[in-house]
Amino acid sequence: MADHDEGLMGAVGGGIDGGGVSNSASASNSPMIVVKKNNILTKLFSSCSPDPRGSVHRAWGISLLFVVMYFALSIFEMVSLQQSGDGSVALIVAAIWTGIIHLALGVLGTFVLKRFPTSFSVGFFLGVLVVLANQNIILYASFHKYTQGSQRANQVFASLGFVLFVVLSFMSLLLVHFKEEVVVSPLDEDGMDDDNNDNNNENVVVQNNNTGTVSGGVVMATMQQMHIA
Repeated sequence: MADHDEGLMGAVGGGIDGGGVSNSASASNSPMIVVKKNNILTKLFSSCSPDPRGSVHRAWGISLLFVVMYFALSIFEMVSLQQSGDGSVALIVAAIWTGIIHLALGVLGTFVLKRFPTSFSVGFFLGVLVVLANQNIILYASFHKYTQGSQRANQVFASLGFVLFVVLSFMSLLLVHFKEEVVVSPLDEDGMDDDNNDNNNENVVVQNNNTGTVSGGVVMATMQQMHIA
């Protein structure tokens, strides 16, 4: 009877352990939500894959050139519309305000990508890129056939707005594709700093112990010599 009871208890215990193992295994193998990169973007940016972060920084550097040009041209367009006397006040404000916003975009993007590439800041920067890209295509349609002021200046301003629409759209796609490689979590950096501090503290403790051991050995040797004398 005792052997039979022990066998029964062992079978029940084994069933419980097996159930726990199976549950943990099923939990570890549970499906996770994984964002798969688009095959089109993968083919489009295949040459950037070896150095994704460097590619994003270089693309943003090129975008900055167009942003600065657009800011300078917006000032010229505003002056041209004001001097004509029959320019629309709404388009004058739109021209200069767009230039200022793009200049702020240049500062924001440089700060986010170089100094603070967290998930939130990169996502915020990506949203601003998409909004301004759509704004540029609207400004292109507004200034393309506008006849007041200098028609040539209007055409150049509209054309550069369309170019910026393409550039910012390309930058947005590149950032979406390589967002995981660009984002750096501050918690990870703090964790690395804490590990380095712990290692430094351990090294200091070991050095102090070694120093104490050597000092103790010297004292013992001195006492033995005095005893012999």
